[in-house]
Amino acid sequence: MIRHVIYLVEQPLDQRNFDRFGIQTLLDNGFDVSVIDCTQFRFPRVNPATPIIQTRRPIRTMACTSESQALTAISQMAAGTFVVNLLGYCPETYPVYKALSKMRVPYGVDVLNALPPPFENGTAVSRKVRQVLNVDFQRAVRTLAQTGRNILYRAKGRRLRGATFWFAGGSESPRDFFFPRDAQTRILWMHSIDYDLYLAEKDRPMEIADKAVFLDQYLPFHHDFHYEGRRNPVGPEAYYSRLSALFVTLERRLGLSTEVAGHPRSHSDDGYSRYFGGRPVIYSRTANLVKNSKLVIAHYSTAVNLAVLFRKPVLFVTTKQLQKSGQGVYIETTARWLGKKVVDLDGPLEHVDWDRELSVDEASYASYQSSFISTTEAPAVPSWQILADVLKQMD
Repeated sequence: MIRHVIYLVEQPLDQRNFDRFGIQTLLDNGFDVSVIDCTQFRFPRVNPATPIIQTRRPIRTMACTSESQALTAISQMAAGTFVVNLLGYCPETYPVYKALSKMRVPYGVDVLNALPPPFENGTAVSRKVRQVLNVDFQRAVRTLAQTGRNILYRAKGRRLRGATFWFAGGSESPRDFFFPRDAQTRILWMHSIDYDLYLAEKDRPMEIADKAVFLDQYLPFHHDFHYEGRRNPVGPEAYYSRLSALFVTLERRLGLSTEVAGHPRSHSDDGYSRYFGGRPVIYSRTANLVKNSKLVIAHYSTAVNLAVLFRKPVLFVTTKQLQKSGQGVYIETTARWLGKKVVDLDGPLEHVDWDRELSVDEASYASYQSSFISTTEAPAVPSWQILADVLKQMD
């Protein structure tokens, strides 16, 4: 019988991650929960500050500053333990997966939040190579070297005992991920994390206003690029200037004022709204903002899932700098899945077909929902409740 659930994480356990990782749900279902935080040895540049978590029951946390600490913690896992392993599989985390394999601890891995893969035809490796060649030379060389290293470790990973579960959202979500897998590995159909936000919001009163909402990704400043030793894909001045010009056009042409669904990582950036011409930046209400808007503006955020679930038209936008960074191909692929074209903010906006952009292709949206958000095999309850119900049945 499973009594204890241990999370392996590689992001600081702030309130947002506590909520979206479903920790409170597992606590409410009677499981003891612990967290082994591997952020410091995975990404040493991350600020190790300890956030305040609001929880109805205490949880034990352990911050590992070295790989050896994490391996020691794994070696001490007792019977009746299940591991929610939220570490990506790569050369740096291979020892952790090897340790889990040796201990024969049941564990699950997360493939819930998938995006449409760029260059959709061909094998996963050939698609990755084409994506790499789509960016500048220095980035291509660096990324190809990393890709080659990852391929070697995938071969090693195939010799490990597979995960007990792959936690999957839509039918396509397992497609481009690699985690140890064997004949006993089971796909546990859950939902993308945004689906849980949708469930919490969908039955509340709808108050649609003449507003557009921009799904901010904090691209010029997002810390993850720095933590991973990469450059941010765009610089702030040109990027925010182009967005502001778009917002002015929407106000003049369509009578839509724009609100910004602020990316959680920008929350500590005092005065962030100045980059949007003083327009409101709103946090922790993205589902509500999308539901009550008339248009959603996006790049390739997984929060596009909310626009799909609420059947809102999406205006996909890019810039030339964003295209050169390698991120642009994700925008194009996501837009194509939803029957949309991408608007280049460096070009003239007077040629945009606004009637088309304000439309929703129901067939495309339905296909995207089943492919990347949730299948009919998953019950319409929060994702982590699905896991809790399964764990209660495990010996």
